[in-house]
Amino acid sequence: MIFNNTIKVCGNKRGLFLSLIVYFSFVCLVLVAIGLPYLLHIKYEFANYTLFEYTSTNVQIVDTIFNNRNNFWIKFIDLFAVDGTSFRDGLIFMILTVIVVYRFFLGLYQIPLAECINHKLSANANVGFFSSFIANIRLSIKYTLIRLAYSLFFDFFMIGIFVLLLWLFRLLDILYFAPVVFVIVFFLLLAFRQMFVCCWLGHVVVDGKKPQLSFEKSRKQILNHFIKMYFLCLVASIIVVLLNFSVGMVTFGFGLILTIPLSILLFTVLELVIYYSISNKRYYVDNKVVQTIV
Repeated sequence: MIFNNTIKVCGNKRGLFLSLIVYFSFVCLVLVAIGLPYLLHIKYEFANYTLFEYTSTNVQIVDTIFNNRNNFWIKFIDLFAVDGTSFRDGLIFMILTVIVVYRFFLGLYQIPLAECINHKLSANANVGFFSSFIANIRLSIKYTLIRLAYSLFFDFFMIGIFVLLLWLFRLLDILYFAPVVFVIVFFLLLAFRQMFVCCWLGHVVVDGKKPQLSFEKSRKQILNHFIKMYFLCLVASIIVVLLNFSVGMVTFGFGLILTIPLSILLFTVLELVIYYSISNKRYYVDNKVVQTIV
């Protein structure tokens, strides 16, 4: 019922979906403007370098990367150098812009979007996204910074797990199984990360609690319904990732301008519906008041 109600609420929020497309496009344009010198340089170098020269098969390409033949890594590192800056500086810049700056500015949508959805769920009322964005900018910045710290911590944890798995696969000489295991572990960890923030937005937006305290309350609530919440987040994560991957491949990335905002809307609605359900609160779905029993 929780997932079905989530889909129904998303279907009734086409205006929010269009607002998210505008906001996502704006953030991407800002990010591209900031990183344009590096993007142009990388495009130029890829056009002029032959990273895989003397290789003709997939096996040889993999062998080139792992054994440093043909100075592959030296050439790859050179791609990040602009006007004499080092690979370290270029890499730090890419991390800051792609991971931190992009995720921070994109994350500012969370509080205003949750406010709009909460008004729909609690009072069947419609609130403008951009007016809510301006009204809640201070809370949005505070919440986004705290959630970004949580996300980065979990990202590094996931990277550590993958590095450990890769080391084990190479040690046991079973690299052929690595892609399948990596995909499975990725989805399991992604669902685990999403599960612990399911009620976070609800406590901040609906109950008006501070972001720090809200995370702790969210964690305790979710642990009481661990299996069901984890399954919901796992299903949602698989659907969203496969949707974005499939559309991105078919449209050469252009379709992501639609699927990423749709994914944002889906996860935000899911978080609030889970919060309302766990808290035994009634909410509107298709102009009817419902109460989901967890």
